[in-house]
Amino acid sequence: MRTIDQQLRELGLTTPRDTVLQVVAHLSRGGSKYALYERPPGEQVVSKGTAEKIERFLKGGQLNFLRDYLESHRVVSRVFQVFGETDAQRREREAAEDAELADEVLEALEGPCPSGAERAAAWDDPLRFARMEAVEAAERLAPETNWSIAGLEAAGVPKDETLGFLVEYDALHLRRVEAEIYAEIDGDRERYMRDFPGIERYLALHYIVEFHRRCPGAPPQLVSMAGELVAKGVLASNNRYTSAGEDLVRYEIWRGLEHHQAYFKSLERYYGTKRALKQFRAQVQRAMDDLEEKTDKQKGAE
Repeated sequence: MRTIDQQLRELGLTTPRDTVLQVVAHLSRGGSKYALYERPPGEQVVSKGTAEKIERFLKGGQLNFLRDYLESHRVVSRVFQVFGETDAQRREREAAEDAELADEVLEALEGPCPSGAERAAAWDDPLRFARMEAVEAAERLAPETNWSIAGLEAAGVPKDETLGFLVEYDALHLRRVEAEIYAEIDGDRERYMRDFPGIERYLALHYIVEFHRRCPGAPPQLVSMAGELVAKGVLASNNRYTSAGEDLVRYEIWRGLEHHQAYFKSLERYYGTKRALKQFRAQVQRAMDDLEEKTDKQKGAE
């Protein structure tokens, strides 16, 4: 029987097998091929040409042998019983092989499975389910249909920001997919989210798009600040940050001093001391000052 490596070479794929499996897993889940190569130098998973080739082979069925190869291991282990083992030993061996096969299939179709130690660590993570809910709630606000140039522009994202948003989203979405875990412990199959680098920014991007949709023409700098505050608050279960971000948009503080004052008045319920509120007020004021300076420069250039 030809090995996976041999069959990949026959297709003209010289990319390491593990990398091919990673790409297959990403594309099989509906991930964007652009997320594989439109990344900072040195962080590409594969080149543009390789991503397109693997995508073409997936659609054409040429990579179905990955699943067939894994299944063949199960068949062989059933046909040839280990010499001298009892029926009870055989059943125990087959159960272990089934568990191993399940991990192999999931790794091929859904991405790398966590090791026993990783699963145990994740199972002890008290935020694993809350993290999953937070990510899915943000994704419902700005679903995948938004994540194209046309979709972002339709949502009200400024045209000069759409390309950067899209590249950043694709890179973070790949990490998000890899962090979603299906695990079976004590007979319970659970789905949860491990922490991953950039999760706060991933959530923020979704809120920023949603806030642009709610308030067309709002200053991008303040909309970004609102999205980042909400993301921070959601992950930390901190209503102070969440409300501070939501209210930036609700009160439309860029419309003038009256809106600005009302916004800070609304936040007094979340700040136990005047000093804490003063510090946050200074942070928002700096953002508004930067915005005003940028606006003045643009007017001067005109």
